[in-house]
Amino acid sequence: MLWKLIERRGLYGENSLVMDKSLPVEEKIFKLLEGDYTYPEFEKELKEALSDLGKDVCQDVLKLIV
Repeated sequence: MLWKLIERRGLYGENSLVMDKSLPVEEKIFKLLEGDYTYPEFEKELKEALSDLGKDVCQDVLKLIV
């Protein structure tokens, strides 16, 4: 039931908030592939970006159910 609500409110799927918020993660991957990061720098940046993404998604879901 919650999953259906998440999809209906546009938090997941094409052109959703989750997709928009995942763009910084994709950007970091491309920068690694282009040689802009060393792997340890990439790991640190990716960990921070994924943590931020998780926080944002949790906040969005909590707003739906509260």
